[in-house]
Amino acid sequence: MKSFVASCRPAFTKRFWFKLTLVYTLVSLVGIKSLISVFDFIIHYRHFNEAMQPAAVLQTVAERLKPVRRLIESAALDT
Repeated sequence: MKSFVASCRPAFTKRFWFKLTLVYTLVSLVGIKSLISVFDFIIHYRHFNEAMQPAAVLQTVAERLKPVRRLIESAALDT
């Protein structure tokens, strides 16, 4: 049975460059996946940190609303 499988396999699959390509592809995919998971963890950690500091979040929200308040005040003054 083993010789039958070996005889059906193309010859290039026995060469070193083919095996090296397979290993390199697998290592690259695992590396990319691990990098993605690390960056995802960093992003989630940053959001978690912001959620745990409500004063800082409220301050940034207040800063974001300043232009809207100015617009509303100017519209109120124009009427």
